[in-house]
Amino acid sequence: MAIEAAVNGLGIVLESDILAQEELLDGRLIAPLGDDAFFIETTSYFLVKPRTYNRNTPAWHFEAWLRSVI
Repeated sequence: MAIEAAVNGLGIVLESDILAQEELLDGRLIAPLGDDAFFIETTSYFLVKPRTYNRNTPAWHFEAWLRSVI
C-alpha cells in the first residue's frame, strides 16, 4: 500500500528496492538517494497482526508454527 501511495503522489516511501523494483524500472518511482552512501542492508522481518486476534485460525496456526521453528 505504501508503494502504491507513493506512485499516486501521496508522499514518499522508504522501501526495499526488491519490492519497488517494477515501479523503479518503469519510472513510476525514482530513488533520489540511489547511491551506495544511502544503502541500508537489513534482514529483519516483522509479523504484524491486529490487536484482536482469534485463536484457531490459519493465521494463528502459522504464527504458532513460525515461533516454533525460530
